[in-house]
Amino acid sequence: MFVSVVTCLKEDFPNMTFAPSTPDTHDFNTTIIYTCDVGYQYSSGDLVRTCDATGNWSGAEPVCDGRLWPSCCLVFEI
Repeated sequence: MFVSVVTCLKEDFPNMTFAPSTPDTHDFNTTIIYTCDVGYQYSSGDLVRTCDATGNWSGAEPVCDGRLWPSCCLVFEI
């Protein structure tokens, strides 16, 4: 009897980090939580995705857009 191990390839997206961090693959039923890097804003997709039985990630690819600058740190010239 042959048993196949289902894995999903690691996906990296610009301006994002995710946990748990692993090498190049994730096992079936592993859930990944993405967060936007400091200064970027979540705009679309799913921040929580799970490796499914077909070796694909659930949901849509997450997107973090535009560099945001906190209002505390903007410099205005008078």
